[in-house]
Amino acid sequence: MSKVTRRTFLSASALSLVAGRLSAEVKSEARATLDLSTDFAGPSMPEDFIGLSYEVEQFADPGFFAPANIGLIQEFKALSANGVLRLGGNTSDYG
Repeated sequence: MSKVTRRTFLSASALSLVAGRLSAEVKSEARATLDLSTDFAGPSMPEDFIGLSYEVEQFADPGFFAPANIGLIQEFKALSANGVLRLGGNTSDYG
């Protein structure tokens, strides 16, 4: 546990008092109303938003992108028709 200096203690105490008074003043004066419309559905996610991304390092394992990797094949099939498969990633920049 670190020691608290007198200066730090006094500064924190003073700031706590000021914050408490400001909070009390804001609470007594602030009034707000928020009306939300349900007519607008909001933004939608594009169809090609979902995808899988693999780093270049993954190519070091010859068994990963192989027909025997049933789990990976299932993940590829689970992508939408517009899904994205990204190979390369950040580590490809560091050859």
